[in-house]
Amino acid sequence: MLKRNIKTNSVTLLACTDTLAPRIKLEKRTLEDAGFDIEVLYSKRDNSKRSIGKVGKYVWSLLENMIYLLKSNKKVVHFTNIDQLIISPVLKLFRKKIVYDAYERYSIDISQRYFNGTSRGIARKIIEFIENTYVRLFVDAVFVVSTPDEFLKKRYAKICKICDVLYNVPPLDSICTIDLEKKFKEKVFRIAYVGRCTSLIIESINEIAMRLDALGVIYEIHLVGGIFDEMLQSCDPSYYSERKLHKNICLHGHMEYQSMSKFLVKFHVGLTLLPNPKEYIYAGPGSSRKNFTYMCAGMAIISNSPSGPASVIINESCGIALDETDSIESFAVSINKIYKNRNEAMEYSSNGILAIKNKYNWDHEKEKFLYAYSKLTERVNENEISV
Repeated sequence: MLKRNIKTNSVTLLACTDTLAPRIKLEKRTLEDAGFDIEVLYSKRDNSKRSIGKVGKYVWSLLENMIYLLKSNKKVVHFTNIDQLIISPVLKLFRKKIVYDAYERYSIDISQRYFNGTSRGIARKIIEFIENTYVRLFVDAVFVVSTPDEFLKKRYAKICKICDVLYNVPPLDSICTIDLEKKFKEKVFRIAYVGRCTSLIIESINEIAMRLDALGVIYEIHLVGGIFDEMLQSCDPSYYSERKLHKNICLHGHMEYQSMSKFLVKFHVGLTLLPNPKEYIYAGPGSSRKNFTYMCAGMAIISNSPSGPASVIINESCGIALDETDSIESFAVSINKIYKNRNEAMEYSSNGILAIKNKYNWDHEKEKFLYAYSKLTERVNENEISV
């Protein structure tokens, strides 16, 4: 007698916050378009300070999700964060297939963020050992973020048969269609920074603005991203006077990705300004969503990214890749250079759009994504047929 579960192409996507990151949204849409039955379990984001109570709430939410997943008839569970691996042993007992979307360089990022000195290397090895153990024993497919020489893919491929790198790139339908020649003839040079707006970033942008004044550049600088500055978050009116925030700087706060993409189309330059570039030495060529978003919007990039993300800027000639040790002044000098040479700026912009069309787009990446899922669901079907 043959018995087949009709939900072999059904997936539960387990989010780690109350929203989905842009790449995860594209994965969801891709599976839906391919005929998969998708549901998303969201988690509430708690931005309060770390405490035992906060940890307890999070563990409880994981347990609630696990109980729900065990009762669900969906056969595939798609993890989007490392801590979700904790519930994988129980899910495997109930014959669930597990996809692990290693969206970050977890062992590296966690050890860099919370450990110093010799303890950092030890912490990284311990995290890697735990992660490898879970993947080897309980995970059926892995998607990894881009790294130099794609060393993360090589690491996971040794312990999981279905494994591939997914570049963090935008879809083709997000490419701007604006008249570049008209845009780059505009008198005011519009500059954007997208990312975390910390006190250090705001101070650096402020310094760039003052140097642009001295160079005679007519400009605006717009900051888009979560604000991580206590005075600004409290809406303290003294913020602007005490910090002497430049009159040409505008703070927009967080924007949804789609809205931000449309907003950026009118800008000429995108800044990738890293306070400590060495923290990103393990970022690969396909990891900088920020740079790809700038390219999509028809913006010239000025960046102090390490060699991985910088290689795209250099190889595609879509902006200026500064040395990691260059000062803030180098950003102002580079802006002034393409401000005075608009044809060069427009060429960077055009090259960026062409690179997105030909290479760095989700339509290319989704083929790898769907191939991995097809191999996974083949295994589900094999397991669900019994005599």
